[in-house]
Amino acid sequence: MKVLFPFVGDSVGGSHRSTIELYKALKSHEIDAVILLHYDNGPLSKLLKIEKIPYKVLSVKTLAGGIPKKKSIIIGILKNIFSFSKFLISHKVNIVHGNDLRVNLTWSLPTLLTGKKFVWHQRTILSKSKLWKFIPFMCNFFIGISKLIVNGSPSNIRKRNKKLVYNPFNVDKFFNKKKSRALIKKRFGISNRIFLIGYIGRVVSSKNIDFIIESLPKLKNLGNRKVHFLIVGRGETEYINQLKKKISNLKIKKEITFSGFVSNPEEIISGIDLLVSASVIDGFGRSLVEAMIQKTPVLAAAGGGHTEIIQDKNTGFLYNPDDYIDFKKKLNDIIFKNYNIRKIVSKAQKNAIINYSIDTHVTKIIKIYKNL
Repeated sequence: MKVLFPFVGDSVGGSHRSTIELYKALKSHEIDAVILLHYDNGPLSKLLKIEKIPYKVLSVKTLAGGIPKKKSIIIGILKNIFSFSKFLISHKVNIVHGNDLRVNLTWSLPTLLTGKKFVWHQRTILSKSKLWKFIPFMCNFFIGISKLIVNGSPSNIRKRNKKLVYNPFNVDKFFNKKKSRALIKKRFGISNRIFLIGYIGRVVSSKNIDFIIESLPKLKNLGNRKVHFLIVGRGETEYINQLKKKISNLKIKKEITFSGFVSNPEEIISGIDLLVSASVIDGFGRSLVEAMIQKTPVLAAAGGGHTEIIQDKNTGFLYNPDDYIDFKKKLNDIIFKNYNIRKIVSKAQKNAIINYSIDTHVTKIIKIYKNL
């Protein structure tokens, strides 16, 4: 069985890291997995080279969904039918596993036309658009990464053709916290005495990083502890510039560090004091689970898929979305250990190991492939 994982290649996020974990596991199950990029020399190809994972390149100028207009989507689909169909036939692909909207829209038609099977892996919350009613006609199977996504999927997708499959994680990969913090100090010059909160992921507007930045001036009177915010990841240049302008206006440049792309996010997560996520529309929240595995406490907005991962004051902390007062209160309690943090992170780690292991994920995915 040969499975193709096409990616645009212009970004790195949770879907890419999840696929890398799946790719490695499939190889040990004697399934021929192939990663294909439409854009080489980008952040994803850089990560694949670091991970020593081979990949193929099929350059294209236009993909459906790059511009969210019906005409552009149709043009993107039609422009690539021939080259994509030719690739599928010549490489004897059995299943195409799409993990990105642009990939799903562009690859589904040539996959079905050539008699292959297409898996639509939905990693974000779908909008209320009626156009999503077409999904059952564009794929053979629909996977959602959270109950929120599966329950919000189009009602015309048959129950037997969709399934909840949580993202996979390497639950055996632990880092020494002191060494990780020393690495952060060496790389970014952030003192060990500072309480370090971090965001890990794509730096895009939907992640609501503005909220954390706007909270920082309100956190300066948290006893004698200084707070620093480390933003790890790449994203939209325009949005990053907006954030930097806001930081400048708030006069908090010294309290915030942008790291850009890092190849070792789990090691960085191990070294921070608290992972924060302010998004209210995340379908899942990969960095939250990575923090749980590394025994780093989590403070997340009580929205989207976060509430499926975190049980407030049990396996992490949730605050009322966009509520500065509640955010500050929870952060104050975490910093000054008004809760048994050690007990909470231990329970969180056990929960992550049980629910999000690679073995659990791969077993479910392989069953889907074989049924197809």
